[in-house]
Amino acid sequence: MKQRLITNLLVLGGAIVASFCLVEGLARILMPEWGPRTAHISSFWQFDSAYGWSHVKGFHGVFVMDGRKTDVFINSKGFRGPEVQYEPQAGTQRIVVLGDSLVWGFGVEYEDTFQAKLQRAFDNVEVIGLGVSGYSTDQELILYRNEARKYRADLVIQVVAANDLASNLSTEEYLIYSKPAFVVSDGKLVSVNQPVVRTSWLKRMIVQAAWRSYFLTGVQRLIYQISVEKKLPNEAVGETQGQVTQKRFGLAQVSRSVAWQTTLRLLQETKAEAEKDGAAYMVVFAEGLNISEEVEQYIKKLGFDAVFLDHYLDPQDTTAHLSDLLHWSPQGQTLVAKTILEHIRGMNVSKFKFSTRIHPLVPGS
Repeated sequence: MKQRLITNLLVLGGAIVASFCLVEGLARILMPEWGPRTAHISSFWQFDSAYGWSHVKGFHGVFVMDGRKTDVFINSKGFRGPEVQYEPQAGTQRIVVLGDSLVWGFGVEYEDTFQAKLQRAFDNVEVIGLGVSGYSTDQELILYRNEARKYRADLVIQVVAANDLASNLSTEEYLIYSKPAFVVSDGKLVSVNQPVVRTSWLKRMIVQAAWRSYFLTGVQRLIYQISVEKKLPNEAVGETQGQVTQKRFGLAQVSRSVAWQTTLRLLQETKAEAEKDGAAYMVVFAEGLNISEEVEQYIKKLGFDAVFLDHYLDPQDTTAHLSDLLHWSPQGQTLVAKTILEHIRGMNVSKFKFSTRIHPLVPGS
């Protein structure tokens, strides 16, 4: 009896392994877009009790996505890009950019990122990217308080990605990374999970092993997408633009959304911190947030100098995005840089002045 049980278990185990190998093989052939990305990008990360994770300072490596290899250098301050001292040189003004993988430069060389392109558009202006892949608005507020303000920026630009809304309500990302968060109580931000508690070594080991699988990565992304949708407004209104009617979130939906209200409160706090330090502040809402003109006006009435990339980038444009349709290609990075540059020109008139010439951006610059 015992021998038969052992035999049956071995047969069952073998069948499970064989089935998984078959499904995994089919996923690699038929669903290449399920290819793991987090396993590659997290090689640049280390646990950080303030943010959940941060870059390994001085790390140099290669990030691989869909066979595309990107050289990555993390400077001595812990961010992608050239070495930058905290103290600006005399006569030099500064732009500091906060954000997630869109600012980090996911899938492109640093020279092709929009902040590098902005850098080339100015004389005597340093553009400093402090993007960390996976960060959400709450982590960026902490990053500004702890690090970004040391650079004494004249302008702070913060990029809000579509997934930030749900992530701002979460204290865990990628199944194994704990993160800090805030809740809004009586109009004030109250910190949660700070300092961050590290997940167990066993959970980290299991998840990191699963990250190598196309099939399990695809399942994880599906579960993540469902969890994101549950945290966002589930009602959208039809808004006609030209001859096309799109579903966009209206003011009523945004006003009832904890995710939206938390995100806007976090942005207000970062803006207040930047302005207290003497910097102007701009927020860039990435394409795909699907908000109505009414909501855009509401955001501006809250006092934000805001750019809404849905007016400039089609989320389904394969020339402006990488194969995942989530991150900007070099062409998309140029379009984003041009859009931000035009907004900066407008800000020059009303709120602050860059004492420098602004050069036009041309394709490939």
